[in-house]
Amino acid sequence: MTVMSRELKPKDSPTVLPDSSHEVLMTSLIDNLKVFLQTLKVMLKSDIKEVCVRALIDTGSQKSYIIKKTAEKMSYVALREKEVVHCLMV
Repeated sequence: MTVMSRELKPKDSPTVLPDSSHEVLMTSLIDNLKVFLQTLKVMLKSDIKEVCVRALIDTGSQKSYIIKKTAEKMSYVALREKEVVHCLMV
């Protein structure tokens, strides 16, 4: 379980929640943390072209998404669209 709070300052020690034996690391506040993400190269094909792109592997996701710009470049026709909003705490 990860807890993020605007009141905490960077480099605070990990927080232990009351009535819990789980230690919570404030990963968003560590400035020297290196994060390695799993990726793979994928060949996208359409009737008129093919292009090699790098895909991010999200083992917890139940769906796959493609950037609109890439879909347009490949002349793919959308079956449906969904707006995805990414937010980072400051």
